[in-house]
Amino acid sequence: MGDAQLPRSVFTAEDREAQLVDFELLCGRLADAFAAHADLRAAELFRARAARARRLQVEGFSQADLNELGGQFPAGAWWLNPKAADYDAPREPWQDDVASLHRLASATASDLRAIAILYRP
Repeated sequence: MGDAQLPRSVFTAEDREAQLVDFELLCGRLADAFAAHADLRAAELFRARAARARRLQVEGFSQADLNELGGQFPAGAWWLNPKAADYDAPREPWQDDVASLHRLASATASDLRAIAILYRP
C-alpha cells in the first residue's frame, strides 16, 4: 500500500502547530472584516480567538487547550446563521468573503477539537 494518507483524526505535533497558525490568521481576518463594517462585538470575539491561538503557539498547548480554543466557536454575525430569516438574502461581497472565512475557521476549530493521536512512523 505504500504511502497511504493518514486519517484526518491523526494529527502530528506539526499539524497542530499549523492548525493554530491557520486559526490565528483566519480569526484575525474575520476580526478585521467585522471591525471594518462596524460589527465590533463579532470583531472582538474573533480577535480574542486569534490572540489565544497565538499564545498557545508561543507557550505550548495540551489537548484541553485545543478543545477550549476550538469549542463554542463564535457564530459571528446574525446573517451567518442558516436559521436567520434573511439568510438567503443578497449579500455584499465582503459578507461572502466573511462567510467563506468563517467556514474555514469553523472547520479548523473542529480539527483542533479532534482527539489528538500523535503519529510516529
